[in-house]
Amino acid sequence: LMDVVSKKHPVDTLFFLTTVWTRPGPEVLNRCRMNAISGWQAFFPVHFQEFNPALSPQRSPPGPPGAGPDPPSPPGAAPSWGSPTGGRFDRQAFAEGCFYNADYLAARARLAGELAGQEEEEALEGLEVMDVFLRFSGLHLFRAVEPGLVQKFFLRDCSPRLSEELYHRCRLSNLEGLGGRAQLAMALFEQEQANST
Repeated sequence: LMDVVSKKHPVDTLFFLTTVWTRPGPEVLNRCRMNAISGWQAFFPVHFQEFNPALSPQRSPPGPPGAGPDPPSPPGAAPSWGSPTGGRFDRQAFAEGCFYNADYLAARARLAGELAGQEEEEALEGLEVMDVFLRFSGLHLFRAVEPGLVQKFFLRDCSPRLSEELYHRCRLSNLEGLGGRAQLAMALFEQEQANST
């Protein structure tokens, strides 16, 4: 999809790539613009992933930051952007990115030069956009937590056709995104109680 989109835009276009489940806050685009530097650096922010609402009930009224068993909402997030169920910064996900079209086209050209035909298509199936930059560009890749980038809970579809590393990252992201330790322990305890009666 990125190949089709990149051909329809000028080379000086700044792309902000995200998923449909992600809600960017008002400052995210500005930080995207400041952290992506054409010919030098691509920015791949770490989004805040909300926990599964079925396992993470509504939080009690806010107390001091980090109080209670639930992990806090992202620091500095407005209440409308924050998560009522808690969450975590998902270091396993690389779906969000900010980069210039010229940099993407250069990385794709290098990928096409190193791989040919069927081998190129197979390689693309097992790569995310960040992996294309990591393996086929000389750019710096900048990763940082982005509290304004909040993603609703959803289970990602982990295709076995992905590379082993991508498949493992996808499964780990799904498992870590279910809930905090206290929430998961409480869910197991409640399930044990229900099974024993």
